Amino acid sequence: WRIAMFDIPEKIKRERWWLSDQLASLGYKRLQKSVFIGQLPIKEDVYKEILRRKLKGHINLLTVGEIDDEQILNDFNLE
Repeated sequence: WRIAMFDIPEKIKRERWWLSDQLASLGYKRLQKSVFIGQLPIKEDVYKEILRRKLKGHINLLTVGEIDDEQILNDFNLE
C-alpha cells in the first residue's frame, strides 16, 4: 500500500488539483482531503513531474504494510 499526503499552499492550488487528478488516475482513493491511498507506486513520469513542479517539499509518500480499516479495503474491491 502507498499513501500520498500533501499540503500544497492555496496560492498554488492548481498544483494541488493536478496532483489529485494524477493520483486518481493511478487508482488511488481519497482517505481525507489531502490524503490518498493506492496499491501501486507513483509512476516515474509523475514523480519527475512532481519534481519539475517543485512540489516535493509539500508531499510525503509512504509505503504501508497493513491497513486495519476494512472499509478502505472494500473500496478497492479486494477479497
